[in-house]
Amino acid sequence: MNLVREVRQAEIDADVKTLSSRGKERNITYGELQPHFAFMIFDEHRLGRDSTVVDLGSGIGNLVVQAAVQTGCSAFGVELRPELACLAERIRRATVQECEERGICMGNVTLESGDMFASTLLPHWIRQADLIIVNNKAFSSELNEAIIARLLLKAKHGASIVSTALFITGQRTRYARPRDYETSVGGGKIYVGTRFVFYQYL
Repeated sequence: MNLVREVRQAEIDADVKTLSSRGKERNITYGELQPHFAFMIFDEHRLGRDSTVVDLGSGIGNLVVQAAVQTGCSAFGVELRPELACLAERIRRATVQECEERGICMGNVTLESGDMFASTLLPHWIRQADLIIVNNKAFSSELNEAIIARLLLKAKHGASIVSTALFITGQRTRYARPRDYETSVGGGKIYVGTRFVFYQYL
């Protein structure tokens, strides 16, 4: 966790401050989950070298890079905003170099820049994923429902899905286990569910 934080600070801190100060547009708002929270999630899910993590809207790539360093898993992130995807690649390359120099066995990280719904790589990764992360707090209800229908329903049974907001609210809510969390843009709740829950009730 410290290694990823050090790389982030050295490589892109100034760029991130600029991005964070810009106006926010729904569905492409920039925000990060804090490293200590990500550490807890990866640890609780007992990820290892045979595990796969997917981040939908991966931003600067800090979660997928941290997962690969912390657990040795394979990780995939897709990000719509090209400026964030570019920063993510810088973090990935710098972290790989640091791990090689320190003798740390880091898992493979694959990053894609573009629309998650147009991705040719994502369907494969979704089917393999043991853990799917979606920082969807600022997403519209239409986007959240599209993510369920077009992506999450392709996940394997037993895959865990962690989100920062309920995908569907009210009587049709699919998540039942809220947990405290922190983000770089404020506090709130996260929700943990599984592919089986989606399959059973949709």
